[in-house]
Amino acid sequence: MYTLVPMAGEGSVRLETFSEQDVDRDALRTVLDRQQTKIYTGVKFRQGSAWEWLYLYLACVLPNGLSRLPGRRPGFTPHFGWGSMAALDGGSLAYLTIREGEDEKGRYWEVGVIGHGEDGAGLAERVVHEIRAWDASGGNDAPAPGFRMTVAESRDRLTADDPRFVVDKPYSRLVVDWARQG
Repeated sequence: MYTLVPMAGEGSVRLETFSEQDVDRDALRTVLDRQQTKIYTGVKFRQGSAWEWLYLYLACVLPNGLSRLPGRRPGFTPHFGWGSMAALDGGSLAYLTIREGEDEKGRYWEVGVIGHGEDGAGLAERVVHEIRAWDASGGNDAPAPGFRMTVAESRDRLTADDPRFVVDKPYSRLVVDWARQG
């Protein structure tokens, strides 16, 4: 089950969160009207690069997971036309953006993060740090993660070396096994 938080102001942007996420609805409704901090990561995506593994990684390592932030409004510069993915922390929000460039390998899109709110700059820095960590461990070139799931009373026996990669739901547990390179 998820919750919709319509953003105040012009446009159609809304935040889509899951019931287990900690969401300050009142603070987040107006967060895009607050000052922004924009940081680029140096991490480049090329034509055909998948975003799903980055989303999954961020959903696992960020304390409050990852949410969808679809819609349009003046000043909102998401990484895709439909909107963006966003991290939440109290009254702060940080969403993914991109900028296009070209280098010796051709055209690319560099991932950036835009933070808004009480500690938007700090949250943006944390998301940037995690994106760079994902990229340093192989990014899209790393082996795809594996998944293990269990339900009911057997869920407590399913563990992972890194607790950040355990997704607990009321009646199930999912473990994401990220392959280690090196």
